[in-house]
Amino acid sequence: MESRMFGAVLRAHRLAAGLTQDELAERASLSGRGVQDLERGLRRRPRPDTIRRLADVLELDGVARAELMSAGQPVAVSAEEPGLGAARPTLPVPLTSFVGRAREQAELGHLLATARLLTLVGMGGVGKTRLAIQLAASAARRYADGVYLIDLAALTQPELAVQGIAQVLGLRVELDRQPEAAVIGHLARRHALLLLDNCEHLIEGCAQLALTLLHSCPSVHVLATSREPLGIDGETLWRMSPLDDTDAVDLFIERAHAQRADFDPGDTATIAYLCRALDGLPLAIELAAARVEVLAPVELLARSDDRFTLLKRIGSRGRIARQQTLRATVDWSYALLEPAERQLFSRLAVFAGAFDLAGASAMDGPETLDVLERLVDKSLLVAQQTERGTRYQLLETLRSYAWERLDESGELERARHRHLEHFVRRAESLYTITETPDGPTRELDQHLDDLRRALEWAARANPGAGLRLFAALRNVWWRRGCAEGRRWGQVFLGMCQEPTITQAHALLAAGWLGVAGGDVPAGRPLLARAHALASQLGDVRGVAAADHRLGIAAFLEGSTTEALQHFEQALARLEELAEVNASAMVHGMMGWALLTDRARREEGRRHLERAHRLGRRMHDRAATGLAAFGLGLYARWTGQPARAMTHFLLAIADLDAVTEVPTLLTGLLQVARLLASSNPVRAARLAGGAYATADRAGVGFGPRSHGRHQLEADLTARLGEAPFRRAWKEGEQRTLDELVRSALAISERGKKRE
Repeated sequence: MESRMFGAVLRAHRLAAGLTQDELAERASLSGRGVQDLERGLRRRPRPDTIRRLADVLELDGVARAELMSAGQPVAVSAEEPGLGAARPTLPVPLTSFVGRAREQAELGHLLATARLLTLVGMGGVGKTRLAIQLAASAARRYADGVYLIDLAALTQPELAVQGIAQVLGLRVELDRQPEAAVIGHLARRHALLLLDNCEHLIEGCAQLALTLLHSCPSVHVLATSREPLGIDGETLWRMSPLDDTDAVDLFIERAHAQRADFDPGDTATIAYLCRALDGLPLAIELAAARVEVLAPVELLARSDDRFTLLKRIGSRGRIARQQTLRATVDWSYALLEPAERQLFSRLAVFAGAFDLAGASAMDGPETLDVLERLVDKSLLVAQQTERGTRYQLLETLRSYAWERLDESGELERARHRHLEHFVRRAESLYTITETPDGPTRELDQHLDDLRRALEWAARANPGAGLRLFAALRNVWWRRGCAEGRRWGQVFLGMCQEPTITQAHALLAAGWLGVAGGDVPAGRPLLARAHALASQLGDVRGVAAADHRLGIAAFLEGSTTEALQHFEQALARLEELAEVNASAMVHGMMGWALLTDRARREEGRRHLERAHRLGRRMHDRAATGLAAFGLGLYARWTGQPARAMTHFLLAIADLDAVTEVPTLLTGLLQVARLLASSNPVRAARLAGGAYATADRAGVGFGPRSHGRHQLEADLTARLGEAPFRRAWKEGEQRTLDELVRSALAISERGKKRE
């Protein structure tokens, strides 16, 4: 055990010093394998001179040096006190090595030295007990009168907690002889650490006992583990998170080797995916690793959706029942919930991603906040602070369990209806038909998984609500994926034929996504139907929005005169309605169209400049990005390549900020064309990436954007066939974010040269 304790202390100090194992080994004149074995507890206790060299290299002094030196020596326990029947303070000897959490150990070690009560809080299976024992073992030498583990898991009554402590301390006291007084009397003058493990089911009794100990025993420290805080003054909380990818993979490999000495991890990417699928929970990872004798990691990953069946401990008799399976661990937490907590916990399973208080309230009602807080306290929900307020989320393991409970309760359909209704209301509260891509519905982009889940349910149970939701999500699909949006449009327009304003808006959305996706012949008739229906129903804004998109469709098909007619009609209505943002977008498109006519190019520039002014006034980056792109075209076509590059880069920055993917990709292609002569390799990467991203997102560039073959031919002539193909392929592998950063770096280098 000492070697494992020494390894944890050594690793924590090494990481704090910012050294790798090889760097520490070189400076201490040791082998890299030697340092690795020391940290993993595989080598016998190190020699004193080795410890001194390590301490010197790590520049440790004072308490830190003493901690490392003493960690390599045998543990000395306090002697029994005559007459009190005191037990020797001991901690269980772990049967497996402790893996990961080095930084947490270092931080918690400092907290434990200063806090009288430190509580490790987290869901079942996250590793609270194991970490607490590791911390207690590392800190044992600080406590002259020892460290005592009190495992409360088997106790059923709060008043038995103090009896549990008395028993561990070796005090022979009957319940009717005030065991609390005996415990306090025994510990009052002692410097000891009590590890209260598994407090959650005796939370009131543990809280009161800890408070009494803190008040009556000034040199006693308490380290507690629980699925919820004790909630008393003086408590320092540490909410435990799942393991990060590196620690999770290390744990899986270590435990897999224990099952099969010849286990070959191979490509650790598969193990990383598996660990993520298991939420990084140590218990789940250990249970999965126990299966490697019969299932390879890739097979375990394929079965991870059925985790509660898969993750059972096989042939282990040394674990308590609730650690034998993942289900038993979650069952334990669920059993401790009040009825209202169980009900909300189960209903929240319908959310595929993070949700806010409004979403949770749609599931439960006005008392939701109090119940949510209790679920967070009990480690069944994760709460995160974001720019848009607090967001809550279930880990996938808990979501799967809650979904089963919801289905068993007979409330699944009702909860899914509420989920759908919530997102319909939310989307419609943010949506207007004249909204630009930088409008309020951007808030919904982070809820794509839940929007898909709501639409799936609507297709089965409420097509009318699905049509309303699809229509309101027009700009979400424009930003996130035209192809997916078109598929949903086909589903709901095929199911809902009634001529309503909702149908007109849905036709507009479907038609626009078709045009934006490069299928103008399919999209344009839908836009015409939207225009006719909006006119019939007196929806002036709907008519203006349809004219705007019909103008774009005509422009893309080469009908500039028709396009300008639609733009002029749209602009007249929008300006009368004081729709400034939408007017800016139409001015921008009019500018684009006029640029193609040499005789009216200056008129086009004026429309673009007006669009840019209106966009800046309204802080609408979609409008300013569209206008900047058009001004880039004007500069390029009038022989000003440097000015054109400046405008295109400004457009890319604005359009990236609002994830306006179609025009953003067109901007990247324009930058590639300008770079073709000076930096053909970068140009090929940008162009290859832009076209590949467009294919993935279902974005088309329309008949006017037929320059791909010309660009490829130009770059091939400059680079040669093989170098061109290599650079193009490299670009295809890049993400949109990487492409944007590569393009914007051109501007940064220009500033440095200046």
